[in-house]
Amino acid sequence: MSRYDNILETLPALPTWSPQNESALLEPFTYITSNPGKEIRSQLIEAFNIWLNVPSSKLAVISRLVNMLHSASLLVDDIEDDSQLRRGQPVAHKIYGVPQTINTANYVFFLAYQELFTLRDKSKPTEGRGLDAIVTGIS
Repeated sequence: MSRYDNILETLPALPTWSPQNESALLEPFTYITSNPGKEIRSQLIEAFNIWLNVPSSKLAVISRLVNMLHSASLLVDDIEDDSQLRRGQPVAHKIYGVPQTINTANYVFFLAYQELFTLRDKSKPTEGRGLDAIVTGIS
């Protein structure tokens, strides 16, 4: 018997992820989204929806996704450019530090990916369908 046969039994229980941990990790994201921009993306989504007529529940998810991806990319962009201000306020990485801001941006990218899957129509198989079909619900 190898000492690795029961390795999971020898490890301590996995730590739980508390709301406080989540809040702490998302602080740079919360900070950057607390000072919104011109909301051009939201206006474009609303304008395109005049033609597309996306169900309101899916449109809300799409709007959240766009906001999450845009804000997370701004966090990284500000680091890359060594920006000092964003929308007239100090940039997140000058307040929270570069490592935490990068971790937050990466985490938000994964949260957005997770949010994307809520758009799936669970009654239809997705095998062989493109991402655009999954998002729009077109077979």
